[in-house]
Amino acid sequence: MRKHIVAGNWKMNNDLAQTQALITDLKRQSKTSDAEVMIAPSFTNLWHAFEALREADLEVVAQNMHFAENGAYTGEVSPSMLQSIGVSTVI
Repeated sequence: MRKHIVAGNWKMNNDLAQTQALITDLKRQSKTSDAEVMIAPSFTNLWHAFEALREADLEVVAQNMHFAENGAYTGEVSPSMLQSIGVSTVI
């Protein structure tokens, strides 16, 4: 059987206050299916989202990741950078 996933990609929306408000609302919702629920906030809010949802049944995922571990890749994010803040999944 296939795994069901519901993922919300927030794209380039929501500043920190809006992210916190949306996460508060999401945490209040009751889960009505066995689907895995993921959210993908903008990069600047990943850490805050991860911390806010550490004990929740929602997974915080990244929108993007560069393949290199480091280097002169302006604006990119490496796998180890994401792992260092607890993010292990990328859209």
